[in-house]
This record gives sequence, structure tokens and C-alpha cells, in this order.
Amino acid sequence: MRNLLPDLKQLGYFKNNVTNSSGCIDASVLFVDVSGFTNMTRKLMEQGKDGAEILSEFMNTIFNPLIEAVYSYNGFIINFAGDAFTAVFKDDDGRRAVATAIDIRTFFIGNPVLSHKELSFKISAKSGISSGKLCWIAAKGGDIEHFLFFGDVVDKAAEAEHCCTGNDICVNSIVYEMIHDSVESVFNGVSYFVEELKIQIEKEHSESTLAIEDLKKFIPQSVLEQRIAGEFREVVSLFISYKMPENNKDIENMLSYLAGFVQKYGGYISGFDFGDKGATLLALFGAPVSFEDNLERAVNCVSDIRKNISTEMRSGITEGVVYAGFTGSSRRSAYTALGDNVNLAARLMMKAPFGSDWIAGKAASRAKSGYNLESSGFFKFKGMDCDIEVFEIKGKLNKEEGSSFSTAFTGRSMELAELIEMAGMAKELKKLHSYTIFGEAGIGKSRLIYEVKRKAGGDFQILSLSTDTILRQSMNMFTSFFQRFFDQNENVSADENKLNFEKIWGSVSADVIGKKNEFEAAKPYIGALAGVFWKGSVYEILDAKSRYENTIFAVADFFVSLAERKPLMIILDDMHAVDSDSLEVVKNMVKRLADLPVVMYQLSRLNDDGTKPVILGMTGDNFKEMVIDKLLESDAADFIQNILNDRISHDLNRFVFSRSEGNPFFMEQLVLFMNERGYILKTDEGFSLKMDDIEVPGEVNSLLVSRLDRLSLKLKDLVFRASVLGNDIDLAVLSEITEEQEIVDTLKEGIDELVWNEVSKLVYSFRHALLRDAAYSMQLKARLKEIHRKVAYAIETNYLNEGRFFSSLAFHFEKSEDIEKEIFYLRKAADYSKSQYHNTDAEKMYEKLMKMLTNNEELIEVGHLLGSVYKISGKWDLAEKTFRDSLETARNTGSDNLTASSMKELAYMLLEKGRYDEAQPLLDSAVELYQKLGAVKGEGDVEGYRGLIHYYKGELDDAIEHFSRKLELAEKIDDKAAKALSYRYLGGVSYYRSNYKTALEYYSSQLAISKETENMLDIAVAENNLGLVYSHMNDFTNAARFYRNALDTYKKIGIRQYICYTSNNLGELKFWLGEYEEAKKLFEDQLTIATELGIKRHVSIAYNCLGNICRKQDSFEQAEEYYNKAILIGEELNVQTILCEYYYEKASLFFEMKRFDESLELAEKAVKMSTEVNRQDFRFRSELLKWRIVSISEPQTAIENIQRMIVENIKEENLAEVEFLLFILTKDEKHYEKALSLFEALYKLAPKAAYKERIESLLSEK
Repeated sequence: MRNLLPDLKQLGYFKNNVTNSSGCIDASVLFVDVSGFTNMTRKLMEQGKDGAEILSEFMNTIFNPLIEAVYSYNGFIINFAGDAFTAVFKDDDGRRAVATAIDIRTFFIGNPVLSHKELSFKISAKSGISSGKLCWIAAKGGDIEHFLFFGDVVDKAAEAEHCCTGNDICVNSIVYEMIHDSVESVFNGVSYFVEELKIQIEKEHSESTLAIEDLKKFIPQSVLEQRIAGEFREVVSLFISYKMPENNKDIENMLSYLAGFVQKYGGYISGFDFGDKGATLLALFGAPVSFEDNLERAVNCVSDIRKNISTEMRSGITEGVVYAGFTGSSRRSAYTALGDNVNLAARLMMKAPFGSDWIAGKAASRAKSGYNLESSGFFKFKGMDCDIEVFEIKGKLNKEEGSSFSTAFTGRSMELAELIEMAGMAKELKKLHSYTIFGEAGIGKSRLIYEVKRKAGGDFQILSLSTDTILRQSMNMFTSFFQRFFDQNENVSADENKLNFEKIWGSVSADVIGKKNEFEAAKPYIGALAGVFWKGSVYEILDAKSRYENTIFAVADFFVSLAERKPLMIILDDMHAVDSDSLEVVKNMVKRLADLPVVMYQLSRLNDDGTKPVILGMTGDNFKEMVIDKLLESDAADFIQNILNDRISHDLNRFVFSRSEGNPFFMEQLVLFMNERGYILKTDEGFSLKMDDIEVPGEVNSLLVSRLDRLSLKLKDLVFRASVLGNDIDLAVLSEITEEQEIVDTLKEGIDELVWNEVSKLVYSFRHALLRDAAYSMQLKARLKEIHRKVAYAIETNYLNEGRFFSSLAFHFEKSEDIEKEIFYLRKAADYSKSQYHNTDAEKMYEKLMKMLTNNEELIEVGHLLGSVYKISGKWDLAEKTFRDSLETARNTGSDNLTASSMKELAYMLLEKGRYDEAQPLLDSAVELYQKLGAVKGEGDVEGYRGLIHYYKGELDDAIEHFSRKLELAEKIDDKAAKALSYRYLGGVSYYRSNYKTALEYYSSQLAISKETENMLDIAVAENNLGLVYSHMNDFTNAARFYRNALDTYKKIGIRQYICYTSNNLGELKFWLGEYEEAKKLFEDQLTIATELGIKRHVSIAYNCLGNICRKQDSFEQAEEYYNKAILIGEELNVQTILCEYYYEKASLFFEMKRFDESLELAEKAVKMSTEVNRQDFRFRSELLKWRIVSISEPQTAIENIQRMIVENIKEENLAEVEFLLFILTKDEKHYEKALSLFEALYKLAPKAAYKERIESLLSEK
């Protein structure tokens, strides 16, 4: 137990089994003042809370050995005064006091500097010693007794100290006369300075202990119950200086009056002092217990004192965040407050003339609304950089003058009706309707939505999701939602959790209407968000990008399935703090749910400047916003009556409304507080205001801290610890970081006290983030550091190797300043985020790692990972810089392996950007290094990249050489994945060359290896490639089979980008076969997915294909619209290989629409572009179309040019088209026979609808 009192036995407080209220003892007095404290305080307080905490640690570092020195010579400390203290040695002639002072000086000589990071402070001590009669009074103010020590001996010790400079020990003449033969001293003509003692003073430790009952006489219960060393609090500091009466009885009465008033107004007396500043007292309002109206209490207290005591006095008042807690050591300590505001209050007091009460800073700004303040001018104060304006308190304003009340202009009834109407429209029109609701913290967003749910939610399935406003981990909105939805209990086995998941999933699945496959395909992704995994599932085999993208669409599929069963009401809370990945999911949900009966409410705080943050960024009749303002006074009455469950008086409503400024959360907390403290009276008519002179500020921090202070000690401690966990409280972790063995009752108490809600048996959630924030921000960094450490180890114990906890572990180890562990989990968290394709999170964490790592090998490795994330995010410049930096670092290390891998990564990025000439030499050098090292896998990777360069440049022979080398190396080390990739590359070359048989062999080998390794993704890729080959070999049956296999697999594992690609391939096949409706559906699927994924190339391809179908169905206007969209995107992308095709198709449409001039212009454009990009198929078609158009005006010229198109090795399909057109233009029988024969032969090989149409057209001519 801390010793918070002077030695009552030595003082004579206890005598003959009775207590005395005053007394005197003969003693020497040692006054010690620490030099350098003012500068240290000023510098440290510039750092805010951290500085205040460091200051408290420094003070304890200083005072610990000083206190030990005092008590080792049977002395005791009577009071602390900031950087000074007064010690007493009963029945001492000065020798024990001098011995103590010498020990203190020795400490400072050995420790002349205190340092923290870049700051250092010189420190020393000045000691003044006197001897004589020390008097004391123990005056009772209210329930607590307070000591005041006085007498000439106190004054003389202070005077002696004033004669000192750093580390001097000055004794007054009385002490010197008694001890001069025992000390070496120096006399400067005025004072005596002790150099050393000539004799040995035996140490005699003072060991005085008190019963708790005796402590309670002097120390408030709130201090005795303090479990922590200190905390941060918003405190109002009141310093009072007064004229000391001459006789003891008057002094005692004075102290009792002062202490009584301070206690009456809820303040805490840090100490009465009678020293170099005269008679003073320091009262704290807000520590150790805070009230909602600390400033008013302090001002009213000093005003009341002035009214009731005739003694001259002056005061200083300030307000601000301070360190409130214990200073000293276990042997002797005091509860006090440290900070600039405390120091300023003391200096205001000393500067103010007697008869004045001065106030400054934040306190003055806030007090202006209720008090008449008169400026006393600007003053320079010690330790303050700038002049400060000071105000004198001239009295209280009347209500009209002081009211800061402003009436809100928006009522809840209108807002409620609007939100309910939107829900009805969503249900009736079966269209998604979204409302974003903005408002300041506590303004009533959640309460309003509760009313919506109560009145309109019966027809909806209500789903509530909330953002964790602290960890803001990726997807946190959905991980917490699905964990609750599927009843995931983190303290049971994985198997049991999986059973819960399967049970709930099965019940939902049973009611799914249509699209059963899509719903089931979403299962592994939803399971992953809930923390449930299946070994060998499609989720586990996917690459990171696919996992991320498919998770986004799986969530949408899940909500779509729910909405198809029953209308949904989706509530998204705290959207101002939503993480980027969760926001992407929400945006995709909005698109997917557009044509379903869904009402979605987004709740968001306003920005600090009052503006609205951008949430969805969508506009239209279905997307609305509102800003909730303060409640009207008329609405407030109903609100308060709901809290109290009874009627209320007008005065009570007016009081609560004015003090809360219409903020519902503040109102609720205020009413609870007033009811608890008896400030409202229950009568037969309801509740009425009992005390009308209580002024409660509406500031949230004071209100919340006062609410926390009213909690039981156990609950308050649990709230403080739980606040470190974030918004959601994991009971498994909380149980390991609390000092209580059983917390069930305390948790229940927290529910009753409206602190938190029970989400599940093992997860609780803070009822309001502001309360959690307040609890967290009050705690000292040292305490938080320890709790974060415990949290981290508890998470490690309970959730070892669960990837979703890696970022939490990194965060908690960072806060616990365990750098090694932080780096370890930061790397794991970054890798996990990358694997889940949460690129924003991964990027931030890798960037942070790059600043923390010192090992070059790790720096290079992380640099490669960061560069790859930059690539995925399209940040090519940053990617290149990162790869180049890694390469430079690798070269500096002299490591061939690191250099080769860095070259490889940089080269791959360059070739992806088409900078082949820069990539090639890097790859050549990398190969040499890998060969030197005998690193076969690395060499194989590089050979693949070298081959890609040649492939992209059209140098197919060289590409084959490198791809074959990659295959050879893969076979050497039996790297199956590398072998499959080699076959894929080689198949691509053969396909490009139209060597379909060879391509078929390669792709078949790729398929066989993929089946051997059971890699479903690679299997589907190989099947899609085989479908392409078979389609060009006119084996449409096999082509359709492989396309279908690939498409089914892609849908099963949910890789939407590949669904997009294969839908196009199969759609084209169906188009060739004339199955236009099925083809149209496939192209529409392609368009939907490509649009959602932002794959613009495939968006344009889908538009072009849909245009072709419309053309076939004679929907020319629709076809033109599709072609225009395709061309617009194609021109934006400048992909000429497909753009020439779009021009040709649109030219063909215009020809059919008889818009010949426009058709000719486009045909010529297509001829030119297809020639430039070597698209021979469309060059031929475009040129043939061109001459057909020319034939309208110049038939002979056209015929001659068409005949010239018949060249050696012309494809049969092209020759058939030439003969067909020549017959149309010439009606020559030989062209008819030739064309008919060719098309019949082609149709027999490949039953394309286009061939059939030509045959039917020719036969109709007969």
C-alpha cells in the first residue's frame, strides 16, 4: 500500500489513544527544490500526453532516491509541491537533515542529466535546512481531514534554499551553531554552505504504518481505490492563495471552510501549503473523479468561498489534459496532477492581485458562456513561450446572457417518415434504395435506424454490419458480420465451428431460389471471412488476386440469394471509418442488388470540418443522403421520458436539453447521471428537476469520463482493459488480460450500465465507440503498453497461425514496443493481405516494413513483394523504383543470388510494360548468375521470361527455344508447375502459328500435369485452351465440351475473370453455329463480369459480339449502338489488333443499312489498320467489303480488283467469299458453281451458320 501521509506518530497526531487536531514538534526541516524542472516541464509538455507521462516518470526517477534518503535517517516528508518537497526530522539538531541533503546531492552529482530520445535535461538540487518548532493543524473539511504545516522553521528552510545554486546545501545560523563542529562549511558573508559531514550519521529507517481506517480520515476513497499509478484526465486546476490568520483556531477554521467548499463542489485538494508562495491550496476538479461540469464546479467553488470567507484571497483557474496520479515512491507518495495547465494556474494565482480570480486559456473560452469575464490584459509567464490573455471572473451571467443554446431546425419525425418511405419503395418496386445518414457522434443515427427497424422492419430480413473504427483491418465489416451470422465461437474447436457454419449454411441454402450453383460456389469465400476453411478447397488453391476478387463477388452472391428469399434491410454503421476493401465489397453489393427489394442504410459521422465524407459516391433517385441535426426541444421530452419510463417536467426537459445541446447520446448519459445522483425528483406527477443551479457542460469527454468514474472499480478496470481490444471484445482474450479470475458478473454489470452489448456468448461490443475511446485515451502509455503486450500474447495463445489475426498481432506488438515481434507479424500480416489480394493493406504494411528492416536480404525480399503489389495496383513508377532499389541493394551486398532474383523481378516488370530492350540484358545477366549458382529453378523462370519477350515481339522461333529450355530445366528438377507452364507457353506459340495439331499436344500435356497435381485452376485453363484449338480445327463438338468443362470449373471455384474469357470463347462458337440466343446470353455474361471487374478490353469485345448478333437479327439501331461502344473503348485502349475488327463489323452494318459512304470510310480504315498490325483475316475481309462498296459506282474496277485477290495459297474460306461476290457482280455461272462447291465443302467440315447462309443464298438465285 502506498504511504500517502506524513508520520502521524512522530507528529503527535495520536496521543494517549486519542487524536489531536493540532500540535507542534521540535525538528529540523529540509526544503529541497529540484533545479531544471521548469525547463524540463515546458519541453516535455510540448509533446502532449506523452510528455506528461515522461514527466511523471522523470519525477519518480528523481524522487525515489530522494525519498529513500529522507526515510533512511528517520525523517518523513510533510508535503510535495511540484518539483520540491519538505522533509522533517523530529528531535534533530540538523545533522540528520544535513546527512540526507548530502546523500541527495551525491545522487544528483552522479545523475546530472535526464534523457529521453533526443531530449536531455540538466538537473540538480538546492537544499535549505533550518531547525525549530514545526506546527501543524489537521482541519476537517467535510469528511476528510487536511494537514497544514507552518512556523518560522518552514519559512527559514525556504529562505535558506533561496540562497542556493545547483547542488548547494545551505543551513541557517541556528543550525550552523549546533552542528558547526561536525561539518566542513563555507560562509559567503550571508549564508552557511555545507561541504561535507565530518562524522558518520547512523541510518535509522522510519517505518510508520497506518490502519486503513486512519488513512480514510485523510485520503478520499477514490484515491485509496486507485489501482493504477496514473492516467490522463481533463482537469480544471484551481490554485488559491489566502492570508493566513494569526491564531491556530482561526487557521483551523479557515482550512475547514476551504476544504469544505472544495469537497462540496466535488473537487480534490492536492494539498495545503505554507511556503515560499505563502498560504496556498491546489484543488483539482476532474481528478481522481470527474464530473460532467468540472469547470462550473471550480468557478462556483471559488465564488462561493469568496462570498463566505472574509479573508483576503486570490486564485488562478486553468483547464486541460494533465497527468493525474501518484508521484514519489511506495515509501511516500502523493496524488496530484502534472502539466502545463497546473503550472499556469499557480502562476495566474501569484500574478493576480488579492481580491481577484483569474482564468485563462481553454477554461476562459468555455467559461464565457456562463460567466462575466473581464480581460486583465496579456502577460508573460515563466515556462510559457507566448503572452497569455488573462480574464478576471466578475460573476455569473444570468441565463439570457450566458445561454449557448441553439435550436436545431430538423425534426426526427420527418426523417423517420422519409426513411420508412424508402423501405416501402424498395419492397414495392423491387429495386435497391440507399440512404446515407450523416451526423456527429452521438447525434442519434443508430437510434433513428432502430425506430425504422421497429416500424418498418417486419417485412424485411434485417442485417446489421459495423466497422471497427480502430484496427480497421481489411474486410473487418464482413468478417465480424459473418462470424456472428454463422454463430462462430472462438473458444470452441474448429470442427464445432464448422458444424455451426454448415448447419446455418444448409438452412439458408435450402431456401435459395435459383442460381444454386452460384450460391454454393460462394461458400468457401464466405467461410474464409467467418474463419472457416476446408482443406483442399478451391479457396486455398487460388492465387491471391482471384481470392480477393471472388470474395468480393461471393459476398454479393450471398446477399443476392438472401434478397431473393425475402426483402433485405441492410444497415452499415460507422461508414466514415470503413476500410477500402470493405467499401469495394459494399459498392459491388449495391450493383448486384440493384434489381432486388433491398433498402440499405449507411451511417456515417461527419468530417471534423462538418463536411460529408464520400461513401458510395452514387447518385440518382434511389440514392439519397440526409444530415441529422440536433433534436428539437419538443422531441427531447419524449426522448427523456423513454429513458425514465415516466413523464417529466418542463423545467427538467429544458435543463437537460440545454446542457446536452440536443445530442441524444449526451442527453441519455446526463439523465442517467442525474437520476443516479439524486438531481431529479420522482413524484406522483413524474420526474422533476430537484436542483436548478447545477450546470452541466455538454462536452463529450467530460460527460464520458464522469460516466466512467461512476462505474464500479471492477467494471471500470475491465472497461479500460477491454478498450485496448477495439470495438468488438473477444472474451477469450479479455479473460487473459484481466486481473479478475471471474468476469461474468462484471460483464453482466456492464450490460446493465449500458457500457456494452452481448453480441454472442463470447463476443461483446461497446455500445458506443466514444465511451471506448474515452477509456482508452485516459490510460498512460506505460499501462497501455503492458496491456497491449498481454493482448498480443493472448491472441497468440488462442489464435496461433490464423492469418486474420496477424495484423492485430502486429498492431498490439507495435503498441507494446516489441519491435522484433512487430516486424515478425507485420511481415506475416502483409503476406496474408497480399495472398487475399487486399492490396492497400499489403502495400502499407510492406512500406512500413521497408522502413523498419535492417537486414539486406529481408529488405530485398520485401522490396520484391512490395514491387509486385505496386504492379497489381497499377503504380508502375513506384514498382520500378522499388525493384531498382532492391537491385542496387543486392549488388552492394555482393550476393549473386539476391542480384539475380532482383534482376529477374525488375526484368519481368519491364517486359510487362513492353520495354523489351531494357528487360533483355537484365534477363541475360540473371541467367548467367543462376547458371553460376546452379540455381535451376531461377534459371527456368528467367528462360520463361526471355521466351515471353520473343513471343510478344513475334519472334516465335526464338520464343520456342527459350520455352523449350524452361521445360528442360523443369524436367531436370521435376517441377511440375513449371512443366505445365512450359507446355502452356509452347502451346500458345503453336496456336499463334495455326499449328493446331501441335498446340493440341502441348495443351493436352498441360492438362495431364494439372490433373496429376489436382490443380483445378490449371485444369480449367488447359481445357479452355483446348477448346480454342478444337474450334479452329472445326471440331465444334470437342470445342464446346472443353469450353463447358472450363466454364463449369471456373464457376465452381468462382474465378470471374476466367468465366468472362471462356464465356466469350463459347459464345463465339455458338455464334458460328447460329445459336444466337445462347450466344447472346454468354456475351451478356461476359459484358457483366468484364464491367464489374473493369476489364475494358473484354467489355469492348462483348459489345462488338452483341452488335454482331443484333445485326444477324436485323436490329440495326441496337447493333450500331453496341459497335459505337466497342469502338469508343477500343480507341481509348488503342488496341489496334481488335479495333480493326470493330471497324470492319460496323462497316458491314452500314453496308446492310445502305449507308455506303460511311461504310466505305470505315472499310478503308479497317484495311489500313489490319495491314499495319498484320491481322490478315480482317485485312482480307475489309478489302473485299471495300471493293463490294466500290462496285456500286465502279463495277468493272471492283471486279478487276476482286479477281486480283485470288492468289496462291489463298484460304478456301476466303476463296469461297471471292467467288460468291464475283457471281453476285457478274452472274457468271462458273463463279456460281465454284462458290457453291466451296461453301458446301466448308460446311461439311465445319457446320458454321455463315456457310449455310451462303449456300441458301446461292440456291435461292437458281
